[in-house]
Amino acid sequence: MVITYHGGQCFKVSFGNTTLAFDPIAKESKLTSVKFGSDVAFISLNHPNFNGSSQVALGNKQPFVVSGPGEYEIGEVTVRGFGVKTTYENVEHFNTIYQVRLEEMNLVFLGALGDAEIDPLNTFLKEVGAETVKPVDKLTIKKRDVVVMEGDVVVLSV
Repeated sequence: MVITYHGGQCFKVSFGNTTLAFDPIAKESKLTSVKFGSDVAFISLNHPNFNGSSQVALGNKQPFVVSGPGEYEIGEVTVRGFGVKTTYENVEHFNTIYQVRLEEMNLVFLGALGDAEIDPLNTFLKEVGAETVKPVDKLTIKKRDVVVMEGDVVVLSV
């Protein structure tokens, strides 16, 4: 599995021939939109910064769009979406947190949670004793790697 950051809150997750897009950036956003093919597009919030499912339709990849709470099974991917209220750009919205199971691993995508008053990443890194972790551009991980991991922390570059 390869996890790649694409700006804003957009992540691309590839495994085998399957590609997932989390919060793809729309053309209408002030952020730089994305363009890649995806099998599934997860939209956590209906806002141009997060709902660019048309931007991840490329070639023969036309994504199945998951845009809210519920249970989904798309090929090898099983998903549970949980709805929560959030505030984004000072407006109350409905956000979906996704739990995605693939290759016998769980991935949780929190979506567009409200703005934090503290720096949550640095606070988390300090709390787990990982302040010296250097950001990486992408994460490549295999099931056999996860089995032996114990409290490892990886930070993706922004």
